[in-house]
Amino acid sequence: MRKIFTWFMSMLILSGVGYNIPQNKSYVVTVADSAVDGNDTVSFNLPMGVFSGNNGELYVLDTYNNLIHKINVHGDASLFAGEILMLDTLRLPRGFYNDGILEEALFNRPTSGVMDASGRIFIADRTNHAIRMIADGYVYTFAGGEAGYRNGQGSDVMFYYPTALAMDRRGNLFIADTGNNAIRRIAPNGHVTTVAGVAGEYGFRDGIAGQALFNQPMGIAVRFDGVIIVADSGNHLIRTITGRRVDTLAGVYQLPEEKLTEDEQADDWVQQPIGGFADGAPSVAMFNIPMGLALWRDKIIVADSVNHAIRAILPTGEVITITGTGYPGYIGGSVEAAYFHLPQAVYILDDKLVIVDTGNNMIRILALTVDNLEAKCETSA
Repeated sequence: MRKIFTWFMSMLILSGVGYNIPQNKSYVVTVADSAVDGNDTVSFNLPMGVFSGNNGELYVLDTYNNLIHKINVHGDASLFAGEILMLDTLRLPRGFYNDGILEEALFNRPTSGVMDASGRIFIADRTNHAIRMIADGYVYTFAGGEAGYRNGQGSDVMFYYPTALAMDRRGNLFIADTGNNAIRRIAPNGHVTTVAGVAGEYGFRDGIAGQALFNQPMGIAVRFDGVIIVADSGNHLIRTITGRRVDTLAGVYQLPEEKLTEDEQADDWVQQPIGGFADGAPSVAMFNIPMGLALWRDKIIVADSVNHAIRAILPTGEVITITGTGYPGYIGGSVEAAYFHLPQAVYILDDKLVIVDTGNNMIRILALTVDNLEAKCETSA
């Protein structure tokens, strides 16, 4: 794996509870930081994803515990699937790979999930290079399971660190296949194809989808009209896929200005684009490893991870900051004062914005109303 990815994951080194609607809707509150497993309480360990069920419950991808938790509408969090068997040399739970009933299934850094209309759950089991499916109390491998790149069906398919999932209205499952720098699709019949990107190549290039280049995409969403939104994390950009074309929606692609030595020119990490933090028009706004994406009305919400902020892209393309200061920390309260630490995913549940505050090991929530996002939209226009 290239250095940007290993560097980013290694910097994720490193509390609040209750699924309650904020009384003051301009405030960020904490939903959960732990879950009950029998007689034990399991603290979250760098969670990276969240999604909801058809009855309003939340599912948390507790990534570095290799577990999936469920938070019911009353705020009670409990273990849903997975098991911790042993710790590695860094004292982190080791990941494994096993299909089976919920209590016996094993995962290896699960990062994202979605539920379809029939109640089936799909999980991006990143370090197992697989898309898993949960149905009728059983965990299956839906596609993949071996590192590499290959289209097809079932176990013939190969992914390389799939990180994010999104589903359209027709039941197509879209995957940010991070290590392959590609966007893949699983059709309802289970067949896997590549939507955009050139597997094995990274960089930045807009244009025809099959020739466009990405740099470790880690976030994805699908608009009601079928347009795919991609967080091109390594390029610090938000991109769109419309039909067979890839375009940059917002962000600045910027390489280091200093002249590189011969050794530095051979160093993958030194060659990487640099991020920044700036609101404004799409051609001047800057992100720093944007990851999770969510859609609220006609706006795109972005978990801007290394800026420790939650951003929004307006219909005009203008980028604003909803909450977060650009500095890591943990403070609740008003959107102007709240601090986050490497937020990596966002999810819309009704008009509530659920935030996976990864570095703080918390799930936090903010009601989206005229008091915060829409007010900022009006004053930014």
